[in-house]
Order: sequence, then structure tokens, then C-alpha cells
Amino acid sequence: MTATTSTMGETLSTQVVGRVWMRTETTDGRTVFVLRNRLTDVPVRRPVNVTYPNGLRGRLRLLGFDEATVATPLDNDWRTGASSMPGWWQAILAVPTLRPFRVPADLAAALRDAGLDLEVLPMVGQRRHAALWVQAAEHGPVRQQRIAAVVAAAVDYLEAGQGRHAESMRGQR
Repeated sequence: MTATTSTMGETLSTQVVGRVWMRTETTDGRTVFVLRNRLTDVPVRRPVNVTYPNGLRGRLRLLGFDEATVATPLDNDWRTGASSMPGWWQAILAVPTLRPFRVPADLAAALRDAGLDLEVLPMVGQRRHAALWVQAAEHGPVRQQRIAAVVAAAVDYLEAGQGRHAESMRGQR
């Protein structure tokens, strides 16, 4: 289940995967958990929280492949939580909430003047990076250069057809 609240001022994404079926596999001395169903709407390579069947909690890193999703333990608690379980077992996964960020007013105004908003950038991480990069600069020429760079990148994404909603926004600028 994914819940995303997105406004020009703030983006906050909360993702709760819920119960998933896993099995423990050890190859070359490394333990991984193979998920029965491939997860497609969860960011990979980010740590997720796991609650094992016996109630213990830990952290995993999800890795997405063409055919499967695999989780690697990030702590040693998995030995107590999952090592004794034969075959498939259920766990509860939760992706920690992304911290909110605000788009600086001057960046929002420049994007609006160009007929865009930061949502053109396809990934939340890109939008967050752009907003925080501008926010880190003091008001002055450096900040204006950064704003111009973000607006140019948003235009490039849209014109290359890579931006979010690129098809629906073509010709509207």
C-alpha cells in the first residue's frame, strides 16, 4: 500500500508493504531472503523495517531483480528472527517515511514562470535534491544560478519525454 501526499510545498511518501512471504537462502556464506512475490512499488536499496514471525524486529535492504525481490539483512537480529524457519515464512515490511521537504518559494516561482513544477522530475529523490540544493545557497547569484539549472533540467526532462506526465504536458508550456 502506498500513500503519497504531494504539493508544490511539500512531498511526503509513506509506504507500508504489509505481510510478505519469504524464504531464507544461504549462498557462498551469505544469507538472503527471497520474497515469493516481486515488489514493484517499493523503492529498492533503501533500508526497510522488518518484523519477523516471532515478533523480533530488524532492518533489511531490498534488491529488485527482473524476476524476484531479494532482501539482505542489515543486522544480526535475523539469526534469531528467521534462521530457524524452514520453507516459506511470513514477515511484515515497512518502508520508513521519507522526511518532508519544502520547495523554496523562489524556485517554485521560477518553475511556475516556465509553466512547470518540480513534479516534472520523475523521482522523489531528484525533486528533494533539487529543492535542497537551491535551499542550501544564500540569496544571491549562486542561488539564481542553481534555480536556473533546476528549471533547465526540468525543461530538458520534459522535452526528452522523460519527465512525469510528459505526454500530457506537451504543448501546454
